[in-house]
Amino acid sequence: MILGIIYDVIGVALQIFILMMWIRLIVDFVRSARPGWRPSPLFLVVFSVIYAVTDPPVKLVSRVIKPVRFGSVSIDFAWTIVLIVAIIVSNVVVSLPRA
Repeated sequence: MILGIIYDVIGVALQIFILMMWIRLIVDFVRSARPGWRPSPLFLVVFSVIYAVTDPPVKLVSRVIKPVRFGSVSIDFAWTIVLIVAIIVSNVVVSLPRA
């Protein structure tokens, strides 16, 4: 019973983290497409929270796995790796037996 509740809480936290990762991707795309874009104060607070939560794992993976260079272009796969790991862990937690 208690273990099932713990699994559910972890699962919900992982789903929220995955949602934050997708929002981070969209915000990063908007910022790169429109460098002068500034969010409203409410969204600025929300985005600050999202970056505060998602930055540590992305930066950790980015330090371990360096960006891949293609000539003058550099592609960083840290965001993708963090998202894939979060999805896999979320699926594992959801599939754990509830006793």
